[in-house]
Amino acid sequence: MESFTTLIREETYQEFVDSYPGIYKLLLFTEKKSTPPLFRALSKDFKDKLKFGEIRSSETQLCQKFNI
Repeated sequence: MESFTTLIREETYQEFVDSYPGIYKLLLFTEKKSTPPLFRALSKDFKDKLKFGEIRSSETQLCQKFNI
């Protein structure tokens, strides 16, 4: 299944937040190596209505920023 999620890193976080003003962004914090099928399906269903971002647990600074 096609995924419309963006993999977020510390360097790209602010760019993701600033992109597409007026559209809500949804972040998934995960320890998995690939995007879960449910998140992929949601990103496809809500394409152009929401922007989906995925932050892996290896991004420790972002996880600490959000108290994850």
